[in-house]
Amino acid sequence: MSEFLTEVGEFQDKLIDLVDGIQFSYEESSSQTFDEIINLCDNFVKNKNTLFLLLLSINGVSRIFPRHSEIFEELIFHFIDDIKNFFTSDQLSHIFCSNNKFLYILMKEGAINVKSLLHFKFCFSQFCLFYKEFKSECNNYYIKIYQEKEDIRKAIKSIDKTKHDEYRILGQNPHPIAVAIRNDDYDSFYEILSKCNMEIDSNIPYSFYESSYILNNRSIMPTLIEYAAYFGSKIIFRSLWEQYNIVASETKNLPLSLPIYAISGGNLEIIHDIETKFGKFNDDYINFAVFFYRNQLADYLVDQLTYVDPVQIAISSIYLFNINSFLNYFGKINPNNVNKMDNGTAILHVAVVFGCLEVVKMILSIPDVNVNLMTGNDPMTPLHLALLHHKDDIALYLGSLDSVNKNIKDYQKRTPNGIAASTGNLEYLKQHIDESPTIKEREDLFRVAASKNRVNIMEFLLNQEKTISDESNDNENDTKIDINSKDKKSNTALFLAAKNGHYEAVCFLLSLQGIDINCQCESLTTPFFTASRWGFLNIVQKLAACEGIDVNLRPNDGATAFLRAIRKSHINVVQFLLTIPEVDREIIDNSGWMPIQKAVYYKNDEMIKLIHSTCKNDINHKNNEGYTAFILAASCPSVKTVQYLLTVDGIDVNSQTITGVTALHNAVANRKFDVINVLLNDKRINPNLQDNDGQTALHFAIQEQDLDIISCLLKSSRIDPNIKNNGNVAPICMAAKIRNIEIIKLLCQHPRIDINSQYNNNLTALSLAITMNNTDVALYLLENESIDINCHSKDGYTPLMLAIKNNNFELCKKISKHPKIDLNFYIDHGTTAISLAVIKKNIDIIKLLIKRNANLNIQCMDRFAPFQIAVKSRNKEIIELLLDTNKIDVNIVDSKGKIVLFYVLDDVAFLDYLINKIKENGMNVNYHQLTQKREDIFMYMYKKAKYSATTKYLNELEMEISHI
Repeated sequence: MSEFLTEVGEFQDKLIDLVDGIQFSYEESSSQTFDEIINLCDNFVKNKNTLFLLLLSINGVSRIFPRHSEIFEELIFHFIDDIKNFFTSDQLSHIFCSNNKFLYILMKEGAINVKSLLHFKFCFSQFCLFYKEFKSECNNYYIKIYQEKEDIRKAIKSIDKTKHDEYRILGQNPHPIAVAIRNDDYDSFYEILSKCNMEIDSNIPYSFYESSYILNNRSIMPTLIEYAAYFGSKIIFRSLWEQYNIVASETKNLPLSLPIYAISGGNLEIIHDIETKFGKFNDDYINFAVFFYRNQLADYLVDQLTYVDPVQIAISSIYLFNINSFLNYFGKINPNNVNKMDNGTAILHVAVVFGCLEVVKMILSIPDVNVNLMTGNDPMTPLHLALLHHKDDIALYLGSLDSVNKNIKDYQKRTPNGIAASTGNLEYLKQHIDESPTIKEREDLFRVAASKNRVNIMEFLLNQEKTISDESNDNENDTKIDINSKDKKSNTALFLAAKNGHYEAVCFLLSLQGIDINCQCESLTTPFFTASRWGFLNIVQKLAACEGIDVNLRPNDGATAFLRAIRKSHINVVQFLLTIPEVDREIIDNSGWMPIQKAVYYKNDEMIKLIHSTCKNDINHKNNEGYTAFILAASCPSVKTVQYLLTVDGIDVNSQTITGVTALHNAVANRKFDVINVLLNDKRINPNLQDNDGQTALHFAIQEQDLDIISCLLKSSRIDPNIKNNGNVAPICMAAKIRNIEIIKLLCQHPRIDINSQYNNNLTALSLAITMNNTDVALYLLENESIDINCHSKDGYTPLMLAIKNNNFELCKKISKHPKIDLNFYIDHGTTAISLAVIKKNIDIIKLLIKRNANLNIQCMDRFAPFQIAVKSRNKEIIELLLDTNKIDVNIVDSKGKIVLFYVLDDVAFLDYLINKIKENGMNVNYHQLTQKREDIFMYMYKKAKYSATTKYLNELEMEISHI
């Protein structure tokens, strides 16, 4: 057991006890208590190593006391000079990477440069918190992120600039509901809850000002009761607790993660309440107790469980440098588990990243520990991790061990030397440069250093050329690093430095004799191009000043640096490029785009005016898809672009793309209401132009179902509302097809609308509405005086028939009452409404049509009348309904000269039923017609295999006839 680490643990305990003794905020605490804390720390700090351990302790212990963060701020101020002397910005950034408040304090004191944060994975909260510093000191990076990420733009625009610094030093969520909970202010809490329309299970609104990582997760923000549990706000917690208990059986349940926040907060009363509700805590909660230095609580939780893995608790202890917990469980580690991986990491990995050299040495003392064990996710060895996280002493120590393999590559194919070059660890590289002996290896390191702005590394590598060996070449020149060497993607050091906005690296490289300023990477882009693309003005200016620079070199897409700067809306870069005589201002890329089109497409009004006033671009030039600047402008968010272009001499306002789209089409498709108004008010615009599919702007608007735009178009006296597209569909029919009654109403109000316009199969809007069973639209159209109620499709179906087909009684009733209705309409080979109703077997509609005096004897479809259809289908209900009218001719013959009884001869019982029903209604059957063609009957019945029964029946019938 390390005596030194035992002393560190004792120091942490004393520090916690002293801070814990302060009951109020720092301003109201006694200076005596703080003096004791200062004395304690002064006695502890003896050198750089112990100061480093103090900083790790501050980062960990401060999380226990979110109400007393000022104490730890003062500790930082007390040691600030030593901190600045002993540690680099990168090292301090790694120590406090998860505490934005301390990062800000150290940044204000000049101990941390915001550029150090560039080496971390992008962090939303850090970018927002330090946006001013990024904008000022890393403008290239700021512009790149700001343009790429919409959520960043929204967040920065919403910042209260007058309170930004105040909130940064506060380091806590400034939302009123969060403040009320932290203050345990019951009245304010419920007043804000009501005002903000929040429920008891609402989440705390996200704030990037919050320093505690457990409270700063955009995707999983704590609920109100969890936030109260974390801050130990007992009054509000108990109030919410009671409300949850009341509604638990209805809609709301306590969040399952509540124990985590309670354990992290450390309020024993709250923890006890939660334990009684949730039962025994599991081993996941032990980790949080350890994270927040709740060591006694962690021991209590361990005692409640049957088995807890000491390795896991030791790992949790290291994360936030809880030394006492680490020492307590380190001795219980089973050597067989020392290489055990959890979420892709073993204890040695965690110790390297979050611990100190003494912790690493303790772990390395365990037999069989694997010093070259790779992490599971993004594989890296402990040495890789030490170098990446600026743990210089650990990296040097591991590098000195023979058991450590210095040639293993990480998941990015980097050797330890490669990572050292990336992080700027010159000391490590000096000691291990011989492990990269070949030209190729050192050229790789050179490019890596350039990509990370590590000028000191590049200088060192160039000065080490004499130590380079390459057994494959005897040429003297092969012992020198080629500063223009390329990686697998053909990127040179200069290109990488320019691409990443590293001005210092670019300047250094340009100072080297033989540097290729026009080098092209795999996609043929140059340093000048990529710097212009990302808006790195200082680099663009530096490169432009170089002799031999080709400012018009094109990558694969044919765009120059000038075009790409316009596309990215880098107005300052474009303005500078326009001062260079050699820049081609009329360049056309492979897709046919000119500068003016790029400016319009990427919606920058200032850029458009600049390009138009300085470049002689053909204002009506079309790209490969036929888009002119004017057509593109119609989709711009600001109407000013279109207004400006309308003033340009020679502008073709009716130009069409290769698919026939006009500016008006484009404005409608993108729902630019203001642009549409401007275009319609310009008499040069033809609002009825059709695209290749025959669609007008009105068709487009109906497809979008935008009532405001449709109304706007229809108000124009020049709009033709009846133009049909290539599918023969007029706007009124299109509206009916999409079942939108509001659009139908707008169209019908137009004085020139053809409400009876027909499209394929001669269907009108009314017919379409009925076919689609859209009763509301059909009823509305039926009220129009101009409606053609008897219009019919090519196959003879009228609106009434279509309603019958859909069994829509409501529409049938409405249509049958129309003063112009022809109930008996039919075409050759067609049907009548009553015949169709019989076929559909809809009794209610049959009764309705009988009531409206429909002709019951019209023969259609092979000269079948309604009665014949009913008999053939043997529908007794309809047969009797028709016979009861006494208006039907039972002896009508069909196209084959047969009366209807002929078709039921195979069913003697039904034939008898039918004849009797006819007699009951006082009608006579033409028996002669039935019996005169015995040969036909014989053949028909023979096929039905019922000849004998039918013959017997007909013989009896004949005898009956002879008595008449």
